[in-house]
Amino acid sequence: MVLIIDGDFIPYRVGYSLDSDATFEQAKSKTDDVLKQLIETAGTNEYIAYLGGKNNFRYNLVKSLPEELMTPIYKGNRSSEKPLHFYEIRNYLKENYGFYTVDGIEADDACAITLTTLKSNGLLLSTDKDVLQVPGYHIQLKPSGAEHLEVNEEGTLILAENRKKVIGTGAKLLWSQMLTGDGVDNFKGVPKCGPVKAVSLLENETSKTIPGIVYNEFKNAYKEHAEIMYKFTWNLAYMLRSHKSLSTLPKSKFF
Repeated sequence: MVLIIDGDFIPYRVGYSLDSDATFEQAKSKTDDVLKQLIETAGTNEYIAYLGGKNNFRYNLVKSLPEELMTPIYKGNRSSEKPLHFYEIRNYLKENYGFYTVDGIEADDACAITLTTLKSNGLLLSTDKDVLQVPGYHIQLKPSGAEHLEVNEEGTLILAENRKKVIGTGAKLLWSQMLTGDGVDNFKGVPKCGPVKAVSLLENETSKTIPGIVYNEFKNAYKEHAEIMYKFTWNLAYMLRSHKSLSTLPKSKFF
């Protein structure tokens, strides 16, 4: 089985764990330790790993919308501040471990494409819940530890105990994100449609009925702009399963 690593979190995790006077040699050592731990968690030493590059197509989608829709900048709420040795760690991952930089799409898109291609021979490791849209085997890294799970196409959807977020997988996760938007990626869904309403609308529905339900919510909210906002939000939320920039997968590496 091939471990698919969504690697953008690693320079942050390593960089923020360093003392303020840490050398790059110490950063490399910590990076080695993190990767060793990931490999041990996955139980396989064969991997394909990705880092995000330039020209994310979603930024251009936002710029293409009419001004009256007042769409926030995709990921515009994120700090530009980087931790110690951030760029050196990225280069180290590329040069020493063969991490592949994707352009035009995001690292999690590349991971989604790779899992879709490898099917049951792939295992996707990420800190990002968005990739749980994609059917297959997953490892989600959380503060409480690593969660192993298998996702099917239809997926699942429940409301968190605090009722402030959706916990989901598969297509139901995607459709719920269409409704609620995503504060992490800074895009809006349907105004005043929060997690409670999204779960109540979708939890007992099927892939046949859900698209119509979601579109109806867009229609009520956006009126004549419903179709453009529906397609736009889909393109921001949907994890790609194929793309011209990754028509051939990189060769897997061994740790």
